[in-house]
Amino acid sequence: MCFMLAGVILCPAGLRGSAGMIWARLLWVYSVLDHVDGKRAQFRGTSGPWGEFLNHGLDAWNGSIMLLVMAVVGGWQSTR
Repeated sequence: MCFMLAGVILCPAGLRGSAGMIWARLLWVYSVLDHVDGKRAQFRGTSGPWGEFLNHGLDAWNGSIMLLVMAVVGGWQSTR
């Protein structure tokens, strides 16, 4: 979650070039750490239904943050 929030903080439209690279790195780190955390919980036998529910909920929340940051960094605009 901290990596997603860092992505939001670092994504002003004026930093498009460098913000895109920073964002890609933060997204990669988030994905790797999320996977490692899940595998660790399975290995240690500490995963349960509530933890899996929270993990999927946070992944959905972070997915919306990813779209927001990509829109800002990419300079996407409405076509209305």
